[in-house]
Formats: sequence, C-alpha cells, structure tokens
Amino acid sequence: MALLYIDEFENGAVGVNLNAGPNASLFQVRVIIGQGEFVRIVNGTLSDKQVVIRSRGGAAHQQNGFVLLDGVHTDEKITVGFALSVSGNINNTSSGISVGNTKPLSFSNHVSSILVINSDGSCTIGDLTSAPGLFLDSVYSYVEVTVDYGTGSFDLWVNNVHQGSGSMSFSGEKKVQFGATGVTSSSLYEFYDDIYILDDAGTTHNQRLGPVRAVRVPFNATTEANFTPFGAADNITAINKDAPNTSTFNRSPAANNVGDYFKLDTSVLPEDRPIIAVQQSAMYRKTDIGERALKLVAKEGVDRKEHPLPDRLVTFSGGPAQILEAAADGSAWDLTNLAATDFGYEVTE
Repeated sequence: MALLYIDEFENGAVGVNLNAGPNASLFQVRVIIGQGEFVRIVNGTLSDKQVVIRSRGGAAHQQNGFVLLDGVHTDEKITVGFALSVSGNINNTSSGISVGNTKPLSFSNHVSSILVINSDGSCTIGDLTSAPGLFLDSVYSYVEVTVDYGTGSFDLWVNNVHQGSGSMSFSGEKKVQFGATGVTSSSLYEFYDDIYILDDAGTTHNQRLGPVRAVRVPFNATTEANFTPFGAADNITAINKDAPNTSTFNRSPAANNVGDYFKLDTSVLPEDRPIIAVQQSAMYRKTDIGERALKLVAKEGVDRKEHPLPDRLVTFSGGPAQILEAAADGSAWDLTNLAATDFGYEVTE
C-alpha cells in the first residue's frame, strides 16, 4: 500500500489536545508539548477541522509539535504533503506577524533536514531555498516534500509548483515531525490541515498527489434500522457518529463471525474532485471480562476488503484503521461505488 497516512484529525474532538481526553485514543502520533503550550484540534478553514500548535520564543518552547511515522519507514522514499498557515491569532486571521523562522517540518534533528520558513516568505530545506513570497501571514500554502531516507535527496513543491531538488543530512532519530522544532521569533500559531504521507511501494498511488482535501464522511446508521446485519440479526442499540468516548456505542454480538455494516452519506462530497482513497476507522471500548477480536471490513456484493489483522479486545480501548486506495472489486473509487459499499466490523473470535 502506498498511502501510509491520511489526515485523521477530522475524527477528533474540537478544543482538545491531541494527547488528552477522547483524542488520546484516536491518533497514532507522539505529541510533544512544551511548558504551557498546546497541540490542539480546532475548527478548520480549509476543511472541517485542523490542528493548531502554539509556539513562543524561548528554550522551553522549542519542541512543541507532533510526530508521525516515528522511527518507521526510515529507509524508504516517502512523500509528505500538508497545508500550512501561520498567524498571530488563534482564529487564523491576518495578524501582521512575520512568518519567518517558523520550522514546521523535520525529518531528523539535523539542521539540514528541517524545513524553515524565512522572513521573505521563502523556505529553506537542505541546500535548497525556494522562491520568496510563498508563505504569507494567515494564508494557507500547500507543501509537499519527497525525501529518500537512504540517500538524503529530496524534491520540494509549494502550491503545486516544483521549487527544486536538493540534499539533506540526518542525525539522531529519523522521523516525520510537524511543529516548531526551534525557537520562534514571537508568539504565533501554526495551523496544519490535509496531511498525507505515502511511499513508493504501491501500485495505485505512489507519486506526489498534489494538494488534497481530507473530508469526514458521516455514515447513515443512527438507529438499528439503518444497519445491515452480517450473519445474525442487528447487533446495534444505537451509534453516535460525532463524538468518541460517549455512552452511545455499537454493541458487539456474542457469536463469532457476525457484525454490522453501514453506508456513507456521499452527498457531502464534491462531484468534481477525484477520490484518492478512503480511510476507514473505528473506535472501540471493552469493559466486560474475556477476550474478543474485531476486524474492519468494506464490501460491495461478494467483493471484500478486510483490515489485515484482527484487533483483539481484552479490557482496553483502541482505534483500528485501514486505508483503501481502491474499491472492494479493485476499481478506482468514485461516488457510485463509494455509495454502494458497506463499511462495518465483524467479530472473528
């Protein structure tokens, strides 16, 4: 699979730090928060939700941010894409602040592997400096970097324009880290949206994608009547489709090889944008005794896509996810086959 990560923060709770409350169970990221600062989900500008990191000058605030693919995929060629805006205001409005000395992305602790936004609106990474005027106060720019962890070579795009190629060096841990990785010149907020990470090992999407949008698509099952049972009667009391960690949940059936499915409300999707991939995720909690194992499934007729490994539940909570780059029958996603696909879970043992 080429796509390693798709912006999953659309599923998070607004106003909560990534490592606090219900968000702590949703995301496979390591959050780094300096004294008095935050890495928080807020209402979005480009999409419904975005992540904001507050940073200030001073040694205590050098490492605010979050890490993806922490220590993983370090010998592969990967592409990282994300939308970035810098503002002096929490609502990402024009603030008159200088975006210079912002360091939104790093691939290791070596200075040459850190993306730096300069005071003239250009950016520098490795031995490459882009054209000026690409980054402005409170205006989103879309950044994409393809880097080979083995050789250090990279390519940089900003707003879908190739800025050039270069070479970087690594030191210490190789990673993909978002957030201020050095002292900033003044108090500011960094806004991140529409993140994706891919490698070049796949057969469908293994090239740079260009600017993308991550859209949260709600499902249509809010009562038992909206669910399609698998192998048994409906096993749902109800489901809350907006907030995690509430008391309204799917109820797991007692027998193996049963579960429930739902369909997506595709009316929220634009008709003029291609569907690159679908990320299917779930949040679960188990409080009784014994063990169960669940798996995520997407199916259309006899064709199925399954989460590769069942997720065993003992007395903990978690959130399995799978990225589907093609429909269950292997064809490219479109609004028709997306609307026809049943997404759900099955109990395996």
